[in-house]
Amino acid sequence: MANFMKVNIGKIYVVGLREGDEVISSITSFAKENGLDAITFYGIGGFERVRLGFFRGQGEYDVVTIYSSKPKAIEVAPIVGSVIKRSTDDYHPHIHVSISYKNSDKIETVSAHLLEGIVYPLMELFVFELNDVYMDQLKKIFPHRFI
Repeated sequence: MANFMKVNIGKIYVVGLREGDEVISSITSFAKENGLDAITFYGIGGFERVRLGFFRGQGEYDVVTIYSSKPKAIEVAPIVGSVIKRSTDDYHPHIHVSISYKNSDKIETVSAHLLEGIVYPLMELFVFELNDVYMDQLKKIFPHRFI
């Protein structure tokens, strides 16, 4: 049986990121600045540069960096993730992304952990505040998020 916890959805925020914004720092700052202990989000948009991590076990990733050739963007559809407040000033993002881009004459599509993403030309995020998240219980459900 799966471990689970029932939570409630609070406010829903519509967040727009602009060219040059870095996604991970932007969404983490958004959670901190708005006093949100736990959020989940999804969105669409584009990157000019993206660094992806393909999980290989025990915190190890194969890392790939992809660059766009402006005015063409690296298409993002979708980006999904969460940010949780682990302690007073420690917010932990966990983000996955699926992207498409042109590589020579063919279109490549990959999905992986987002390690860095520089927005181009924009990104639309829909952010859900999660209420009634009990961190002691969450640690049992997602222990890897608290290492």
